[in-house]
Amino acid sequence: MELVVTLAGAATIALAWTAIRRGAGVWATMTPTLVAIGTAGVLVRPPVFSGSVGAGVAAAVGLAAGVALFAATRLFIVVTARWRGFREDADRVYRSTTDHPLAIILALTVLSVTFEELFWRGLVQPRFAQSVAPLTAAAGTWVLAVAANAASGSISIVLGAAVGGAAWVALSAWSGGVLAPLCCHLVWTTAMVVVGRGGEEATR
Repeated sequence: MELVVTLAGAATIALAWTAIRRGAGVWATMTPTLVAIGTAGVLVRPPVFSGSVGAGVAAAVGLAAGVALFAATRLFIVVTARWRGFREDADRVYRSTTDHPLAIILALTVLSVTFEELFWRGLVQPRFAQSVAPLTAAAGTWVLAVAANAASGSISIVLGAAVGGAAWVALSAWSGGVLAPLCCHLVWTTAMVVVGRGGEEATR
């Protein structure tokens, strides 16, 4: 059952991105999708929040990693400022964060990220780790997540899934749970939304 939910969840993410590419709303489509597959993941495999390290350490390392990932992302954006295709794609992504008041966007962000982590790091990675070595399980989770998000056709989304995903699977493999990658993912995504939204609104 866990493997079925894993594959079905990845396919559902790909289908959701396909619908978004065809005009469906980002938040109206992706948030319910992530909540649904995250809930399914919890039902078939209750998540371990911190396995091999204490919860406080896992949270602290995850938060610090989120800040570092955000700083690295902003540096990348500055360095690639002349990459027109990436800049235009990023602008389209951030434009969706101005569709609703900031409080609503942040609430949707927290909801989406939490259930996304419950799926990928709460179900998929531990399920793979039952059959293969931890590093192989992390790599398999990363590949599947990048492939699912590739259906977005967005450079920004795919790069986020690739670079951020590498950090999140590493944190999960290190800590043995979902708490560290969840903290990292929440900090990074929230910061990117706030900064990206500010830049988008400033150009209006």
